[in-house]
Amino acid sequence: MADSIVSGTGNGRYAAEVSSDNKLRTRAVIETETQHAVELGDSYNINTGDISISADSALLYFYNGEEEDVFIDAIALGITDGTQSDIQKAMVIRNPTAGTIVSGASAVAMNSNNNFGSAKTLSASTAYKGASGNTFTNGTDHALLYQTDNGRLYAGLPMLLPKGSSIGIELDVNLSSGSVTVYAALVAHLVEII
Repeated sequence: MADSIVSGTGNGRYAAEVSSDNKLRTRAVIETETQHAVELGDSYNINTGDISISADSALLYFYNGEEEDVFIDAIALGITDGTQSDIQKAMVIRNPTAGTIVSGASAVAMNSNNNFGSAKTLSASTAYKGASGNTFTNGTDHALLYQTDNGRLYAGLPMLLPKGSSIGIELDVNLSSGSVTVYAALVAHLVEII
């Protein structure tokens, strides 16, 4: 009797093709971890929505309260046309816990699952949007990003937030007068526990 491979699913025996140079023929589907997370309903868009600011401001605060680690795939930032005196600087803050953005506790406009067929949410986490002049009073500077008026920044900046850690985004708006409308967003997914 010819040897065969027994399926671990309990569906019986299947023959495998072996090439003349003794290699087992296989078929593989390759997808990124992010694509896999979207399929599982574990990928999210956390977005402040439009915020009108006239001063340097904390824009976004996210605290991971989930059992899983949260992997930040990218940060997005948009700024409308204003009267900037210099280029705008966005700072990513590592593990902030306080400031008027936290004490003001205004929920982000969008905390949406990237799988449109999934009802999963980040129910144990906290996501706040800022307002003009909001602050972070602790945490450490982690990454500096530059952005100009009437533009959108999408920075693939992979970061891992274990349970209990947080991330903040603040903007040095450099306005000479008036105000601008801005938004900040995190594209993130839960790391699958295996």
